[in-house]
Amino acid sequence: MSRREPMEAGCSFLGLEETRLHAEGRLGPDRIADWTRHIDDGCAECRMLAADLESYADLLANGAVGREREEFGRREQMLRKRMVQEAGSGAGAARRRIPAGAMTAVAAVILFGVALFSFLNRDIRHPGEALTLPDGSTIAVQAMPFRPPPTLRGTVSKEEIWQAAEKAYARENYRKVEQVLTEVVDGPDEIDALLYRGIALYMLGDHEPGLELLDAAWVIAVQNDLPQGAILYYRGLTLLAAGQPDQARTALEASAAAGGRFAAEAQELAGRLAPE
Repeated sequence: MSRREPMEAGCSFLGLEETRLHAEGRLGPDRIADWTRHIDDGCAECRMLAADLESYADLLANGAVGREREEFGRREQMLRKRMVQEAGSGAGAARRRIPAGAMTAVAAVILFGVALFSFLNRDIRHPGEALTLPDGSTIAVQAMPFRPPPTLRGTVSKEEIWQAAEKAYARENYRKVEQVLTEVVDGPDEIDALLYRGIALYMLGDHEPGLELLDAAWVIAVQNDLPQGAILYYRGLTLLAAGQPDQARTALEASAAAGGRFAAEAQELAGRLAPE
């Protein structure tokens, strides 16, 4: 696995302990309400942290990979050993002044941070990567390469938003991509945001909300005579994954007719969905 950059951890509105409690579903409702208001007031860093925690919850629900559990166990042993060595480097009296419970608590907090960031940065499989066809065969699907749209003169730059989305997309943190790009509305790049959000939700297996976003992008494309091939392609994939092969075939045929990078794949898949 390639080395990746450290993840964002919010603006420190929530401390690490509060973040741990929130991830475990044990943070008090009043504090959650305060943090939600803080996010609604425009804190992009905490909005991304909220998406991170949602992704973390999804990964926990799916279960941890055994190899990663073992790695966390080794990290915990190394951490405890180092803390004992550092505590024992002074006088015996100083060593006895460090309560065992305090050492365990510090280790738990640090290990939680390691586990959270490792989980959110790992390579994971997503439901959308393997699509089962009506005949029982399976095809592999990849998310479209991420290309932030150009910023036009006379418009407000959303460069930081697109950079954050691109980083999350590269990490396959599709939940975060969908969350971050909700801030891109009412501009020439809205269609791009809707498309990537729709792709992200397809990869996560969230078909109904993904279709709504792709449909919205399609409407904008039709109204403004913009390319429709990619939108229709992922719309077709989402319909197929949602168990609607006839509608999927129609969308894929339209994608092939529209041309673009997915025309050949759309044509081939539409042919496989055609009734015999």
